[in-house]
Amino acid sequence: MNDQQVILVTGSGSGFGRLTALTLARQGQRVFASLRDAEGRNAAKSAEIRRAAEGEVLPLSVLDLDVADDASVERAVAMVVAHAGRIDALVNNAGIMYTGVAEGFTVEQARAQMETNYVGPLRLDRAVLPHMRRRGQGLLVHVTSVAGGLAFPFLAQYSASKMAVEALAEGYRYELAGLGIDSVIVEPGPFGTSLLGSQEDPRDAERVAAYGPIAEIPARMLRETEEMNAGPDAQDPQLVADAIAVLIAMPAGTRPLRTIPGTVDWGLRALNEAKERAQRTLLEAWGLTDLLTTASPATAHNRSAGHGAATRPGGGAMRTQPGDREGRHADDERYRTGLETLAAVQGEAAAQGIIRVGAVAPELARYAIEAFGDIYANPALDVKTRELATVAALTALGTAPGQLRGHIEGALNVGATRAEIITIVTQMYAYAGFPAALNGLAMASEVLRDRDDAVRGA
Repeated sequence: MNDQQVILVTGSGSGFGRLTALTLARQGQRVFASLRDAEGRNAAKSAEIRRAAEGEVLPLSVLDLDVADDASVERAVAMVVAHAGRIDALVNNAGIMYTGVAEGFTVEQARAQMETNYVGPLRLDRAVLPHMRRRGQGLLVHVTSVAGGLAFPFLAQYSASKMAVEALAEGYRYELAGLGIDSVIVEPGPFGTSLLGSQEDPRDAERVAAYGPIAEIPARMLRETEEMNAGPDAQDPQLVADAIAVLIAMPAGTRPLRTIPGTVDWGLRALNEAKERAQRTLLEAWGLTDLLTTASPATAHNRSAGHGAATRPGGGAMRTQPGDREGRHADDERYRTGLETLAAVQGEAAAQGIIRVGAVAPELARYAIEAFGDIYANPALDVKTRELATVAALTALGTAPGQLRGHIEGALNVGATRAEIITIVTQMYAYAGFPAALNGLAMASEVLRDRDDAVRGA
C-alpha cells in the first residue's frame, strides 16, 4: 500500500501556501504547488519553489492555476490526475484582502474579492470532487481566517467572503461525509505573510470622505498589524502549515471541523464551540445526525455508485475519546503492571510524568499506562511495532520530548516509514487533542529534516 498522498495547494507563491507545499513535500507527500501566472509575472516565485524542491529532492511540482478562471482550474486538476492518478487532498489557500470603509468599495471590487476568496474555492472543490467521489475518499481544506468567524470593522468585504467559504465548507462537511470525503476549515489569526500586499483601497473616494475621521482608522489598523507581525511576539506562519499537515495526515472521520493555529483568536474558539453545539441541535431536530459520520472508502464507493440504503448517509466509525470506551477501566493489577513496565522501559521520570498527567486527565493517563503494559507484555509484537506504539504513547502524554525524539529515530532505524511515523503521531489527536498531535508532528518533522540534512551532507 502506498501511504503517500497526492495534494494540490493553491496560492503557493508565498506565505501559508508556500510553507504548506514545502512542509508536506518534506514529509514525503506528492505535492502540486499552484500559483497564478506561474511562468509570467510570478516566474521568480515559481523558480524559487523549484530550486527549493530540487535542492532537497522533494516530490513537488509547480503548476499554473488561476482560481478565478474555470479553464485554468480544470486544466490544472486534469494535469494532477494525469501525472499522479488521483487527488487525495485539496488545500484552498489562495486569497486577497481589502481593508477600508465598506461603503467605499465598489460593486466591482466586492465582486473581485468574492471571486478569488469564495468562488475560487467553490470552483476548485467542484473540479476535484468527482475524482474523490469515484474513490470514496478525499479531503477539502479551506483556509479562511479568524475574520471568517468574527466580523471585523473595515474588513467587512473580506469577512463576508471568508464567512461564505466557511458556510460552504461546513455544508460540504455534512453532505460529503457519507461519500467518504472530509471538509475542514483552518482559521489563521494575525501572521506575517504577504496577504497585506494584496490590499486595494476603496475606489469611491466621495463615499469614504463622508466618514470623516472614521475613514482614517483602516490605515492605522494596517500599520499596527504590520508592526505586530514584525515584532518579537509575532506568530510564526509555519504554525499554519503544520496545522494543515496534521489535518491531512489524520484518518478520515477524526479531523475537527475548525482549527485555529496559534494563540491569537480574539474569542473565536469559544464561539466555535457554541456553533458546534448549535449545529448538532439543528441536525438532531431534522434527524440528520448521521451526516456527522464519515463513511469508509468501500461504503462510500458503493453509495457513490448508487448501491446500498439511501436513508442512512453515515457508515464509517468516528474515533472515540478514551473516556468514551465502555469497560475501559481495568483492575489495579493491570494498571500497576503497565506503570512498572513504563518505568523500566522509559525510566522513572517518564512514569512520574504520566502520573502528573493523571492529576488533570486521569482517564487518559490510565488508558496510556495500561496500553503501554499490554504492548510490552505481548511477545508477538515485533520491534518496529513496539517502537511505534511507544511513539504514540509519548506523543499523547507530551511529557518527555527527548524520549519521543529517541523513539521516533528508533522506529525509523528498525524499518518504520515516514508515513507510519506521521500517521501515528497525528492519530493521537483523537486521544490527547490537537496540541499533542501538533507537537508530535513538529518533533517528527525535525527528526526527518535532520536525517535528510545528514544524507545530503554525506
